[in-house]
Amino acid sequence: MERRLAAILAADVVGYSRLMEQDEAGTFTRLRAHRKELFEPEIEKHNGRIFKLMGDGLLAEFGSVVDAVECAVVLQKGMAERNADVPAHQRILERIGVNLGDVIVEGEDRHGDGVNVAARLQQVADAGGICVSRTVAETVKHKLSLQLESLGEHRVKNIAEPISMYRVVLDGKAARPRPLRWPIRRFGRWSAAAATAFVLAIITAAVAWNGYWREPACALASEKPSIAVLPFDYVGEDPKRLRIADGLSEDVIGNLSRLGDLFVIAGNSTRIYKGGGIDVAEVGCDLGVTYVLQGSLQDSGARILVKPQLVETTNKRLVWSETFDRSPEDVIRVQDELTASIATRVLGYELPEEKRNKLQRKPPTDNLEAYDYYLQAETLGRGWGTTQNKALALYQKAIALDPKFADAYAGYARIVADVWLYQIETVRPIPVARKEAYESASRALALDAENPKPYFILSTLQSADGRHDQAIDSARQGISLQPNNAEGYAYLAGALTVAGRHSEALAAMEAALRTDPKPHPHFRADFGWVLFYNHDYERALQELEKAREGGVRYLDVIAAVYVKLGRPADARATVREMLAFDDSLNLELLRVRNSHFRRKEDLDHLIDALQEAGVSEWPYGYRGRPELRLDASEVTALTFGRKWKGERLRVGPFVQEVSRNGTLAYRDRASLVTGSASVEGDGLCQRSEAVLMDRKHCGSVYRNPYGTPETKDEYVYASPRGIYRFSVMK
Repeated sequence: MERRLAAILAADVVGYSRLMEQDEAGTFTRLRAHRKELFEPEIEKHNGRIFKLMGDGLLAEFGSVVDAVECAVVLQKGMAERNADVPAHQRILERIGVNLGDVIVEGEDRHGDGVNVAARLQQVADAGGICVSRTVAETVKHKLSLQLESLGEHRVKNIAEPISMYRVVLDGKAARPRPLRWPIRRFGRWSAAAATAFVLAIITAAVAWNGYWREPACALASEKPSIAVLPFDYVGEDPKRLRIADGLSEDVIGNLSRLGDLFVIAGNSTRIYKGGGIDVAEVGCDLGVTYVLQGSLQDSGARILVKPQLVETTNKRLVWSETFDRSPEDVIRVQDELTASIATRVLGYELPEEKRNKLQRKPPTDNLEAYDYYLQAETLGRGWGTTQNKALALYQKAIALDPKFADAYAGYARIVADVWLYQIETVRPIPVARKEAYESASRALALDAENPKPYFILSTLQSADGRHDQAIDSARQGISLQPNNAEGYAYLAGALTVAGRHSEALAAMEAALRTDPKPHPHFRADFGWVLFYNHDYERALQELEKAREGGVRYLDVIAAVYVKLGRPADARATVREMLAFDDSLNLELLRVRNSHFRRKEDLDHLIDALQEAGVSEWPYGYRGRPELRLDASEVTALTFGRKWKGERLRVGPFVQEVSRNGTLAYRDRASLVTGSASVEGDGLCQRSEAVLMDRKHCGSVYRNPYGTPETKDEYVYASPRGIYRFSVMK
């Protein structure tokens, strides 16, 4: 067995699965180009050699650690340049780790801790960043003009001892300033009095310079006692227990959020600190809290050790710690003891019985296998399409193992509600999705009336159905059960916006962002949407652009904001971008999608702006000639008791039959729809549970002067859903 000392560079793409799901062919092509044009030539130029390719990752060996780090810097700067003109959601960002260590040589391959540590360093690095081991940092600090910032020690999988890690500063942001060290050794020939006088003079000068040497003060997010619960670490090899660690911290956040006396940061904002190596003072300053709870799960034979630590952020004082020794089946019951102990210490007094009862809730389930299925589903349920299908299947498995698992029903309801709201036919038939959403949310409430999640789902369903007061009441009922729930305030903001109560919606959205100060891009987009209806267009654009950078595009609202800001060229460019994604988009379709708004002026606020931005009235920019439009009697004679046959633009052949009493049946190669038809004014209106959320949508029928019975295109029906050229069958 041959061993040698080598510098190993590990690189991996951030969010590769998401990128492939969005654009498989494009992502693969771009990644291959980055490798051929940047990675391979630069690694070779720096005397390195790629010895392993792993889909979106690679491992390279260098004889010199200086060459390895210099190459890593060049690669990340090169990627930044190549990404400069690429939309944020399409950028390929790499994480790079560099380690110097002993490796085992096996032909062209390399193995051992030297390689494993490099891979772990890569996992800790920021997107577009570089993380190196202490050995590397010590070797290069005097040889390369780089700034290195300590990340502390991390325990990593399959490595016995903690690893000291350093971040290479690429973005120009200085590392945290070191404490001022007085040069006492230089005072050797001075008297003690002279030295003291000199030090006092310096201190006086510093004070005179407005506290130049002081750390900046940290603003608290709330006057209440406040806490952030960080994701629990897991020390072991079992992926199920890793998920339990994540679930336990989320459950503790959920339980603490029930206390109105506490201010609790949302799990979405604390999840970014997963992986350890954090400074609790920085976290406290970043999130505006006075306490941080850290914890770990550790395998101990057949048992699990849960080790929480409550730390005061201002002075890093350990307030409380304990070790809970539990069997795997009992570990999810620890949350009750954890929550009560934390709340008492953060609040500084014993909780009265009423508030203790709020915290002493049963675990979400007693079935560990069902809990594991639920946790997997919660992660997958944040995606779209195929991941939603997998999540629904996992929720069903959890429910089959524990039919009283309220959170699993609520999770299922959330996904099928999205399927209905966003008309995702690939996941569930649309009418089935709506029915299942109401049924699952109601079942969750029947099992646990103190669970806020079903109330929030019912709120969004009721709002879409135009039951505005019920939607607002449902959201508020959920918030009353969990006053620190950021999602709950966002749901309330949505219901209030659709109901036309815009100042209240803004207050609700700002409350959501106080408890979730590091929000998901969807929250940013929702905030921008609420600001638009509050006529605060500058702030709306800022939030919408931040969301866009994170891959969430509310392009219709962005275009409307540009119109309101007097930027017509930007508005038209945004509309072109919208149409590049969906060239059938039209004003009539947007009217239907937003027809649940209570006030017509709110709907017009959006539609009028989009019309000015260049969105056409009908799909694909179709414009019917007014003199060729059929009136009500002609449309009636042409439609009822008749059969249409023709071509749906961009789809293919279609057939439609409407009975004399208005029952409709439609078929093309992509869909089979049943519903009803009616004539209103001179328009032909249709309605179906499977289309546009069962909302009535109307169109106009025109004679086609260029059509013939032989080509079956004597008429054109322009509707929000498409352009249909057809003839009436005899």
